[in-house]
Amino acid sequence: MTRLQRSRRQAPTSMVFAFPTPGEEVRLAYRELHIAVNGSEEQKRALGNHALLPRPWEPARCLDPDLRHGL
Repeated sequence: MTRLQRSRRQAPTSMVFAFPTPGEEVRLAYRELHIAVNGSEEQKRALGNHALLPRPWEPARCLDPDLRHGL
C-alpha cells in the first residue's frame, strides 16, 4: 500500500454506540413507578390506580404516543 493510499483511508469508527438518554416522558414514567413503590401514602394516592401506570419495559402498556415514541 502506498503512502497516498494510506492517507486516503478513513479513520476507524466505533461499532458500538452509547444507549440514548431517555426523554422526559420515559423519565416521568419511571419516576411515577418509583413513587408508587417508595413514596409516602399521600404521594401514592395522588398517582391513582398503580395498575394503570405505564411500564416502559412493556411498550404495549404505554398508551401515551409521546412516551411510546420515546421508547
